[in-house]
Amino acid sequence: MQVSDAHLLPAAAKKAMVLESLLNLVIVGVITGVIYAVLTAFQLPALVILIARAIAALVIIALIVNLIASITVKYQRYRYIIHSDLIAVRSGVFTITREYLPMRRLQKVHVESGLINRFCGLADIELYSAGGTLSIRYLPADEAEALAEDLNNKVNELIADGEVLTRV
Repeated sequence: MQVSDAHLLPAAAKKAMVLESLLNLVIVGVITGVIYAVLTAFQLPALVILIARAIAALVIIALIVNLIASITVKYQRYRYIIHSDLIAVRSGVFTITREYLPMRRLQKVHVESGLINRFCGLADIELYSAGGTLSIRYLPADEAEALAEDLNNKVNELIADGEVLTRV
């Protein structure tokens, strides 16, 4: 995938990533707090309580670092490109993943928008084939709908041309 041809994420995507990470931070923080409260409710040795505090602090620190550092990297590295015969997505923070889906293998296109994405005006496109699923995430909702319609039309053209035999 050449970077010059690839589509970058909109600014609202970074907002959605921050909100997702904050939600994860709150959920894990609450779970960690409950576990710590349960451990301290019992008469446990001071060393066990100290270890529990250290683990809780490390978990919270790791989530905060994730919130700050990985969102920026994830936002900057995420790219997708759609050619007439191929769809490609590149993503990742520590490990860069490149996923490819030949257009002739595409069977179903699904637009999905969760609570955070809706709040930010975004949607995800799920592309299904017999070999698995490919997601294009954090697209503006109107762009996602238009892109999904274009991809469905492309699949219908391939079916009509005999390049794709069946469609699920």
